[in-house]
Amino acid sequence: MPVSRNRPAQPPTDLPLLTPPAPPLETFTFNTPSRKLITAHDLKLFQSSSTHSLLLSFTMDLNNAVLNLANSATVPISPVVRVLLEILDRVDATVDEFPPEDVGLSRFGNKAFQRFYDALWERSAEWHAVLHVPPEARDEAARYFCEAWGNRTRIDYGSGHELNFVAWM
Repeated sequence: MPVSRNRPAQPPTDLPLLTPPAPPLETFTFNTPSRKLITAHDLKLFQSSSTHSLLLSFTMDLNNAVLNLANSATVPISPVVRVLLEILDRVDATVDEFPPEDVGLSRFGNKAFQRFYDALWERSAEWHAVLHVPPEARDEAARYFCEAWGNRTRIDYGSGHELNFVAWM
């Protein structure tokens, strides 16, 4: 259905959430994440996992929440989303603290990124406390959060980093 230019469209109300309700927090165990998707076989295993289904459902829920909603529409912002936006604003301010260095004709990443990345690690515990992430989960949350911005060593960015951002969300 096309969106009217005269009034903001309403998001559909009849689409069920695909993401299942979260189990009780006390049933969780937290681990430091590490790279697991290295080979095509790893990817195939991931694509048939419950984690893949959960990530896909979460992404579809996000899509459905704004389906047919005009970019100019005003929508209520939940307290959790407000805190997430504040954290992203803090990341934006952190970027400004580490302007790019002159790298001449080098085609490799800018070393200022490494200082930015280190600052994210230093600040992530505080930011995750504001988000009410349980202390035992903060290392795991910090890993997904910091890796979402790129790789400190290679100074690069790709789809794996985007996946880290979705996992952090």
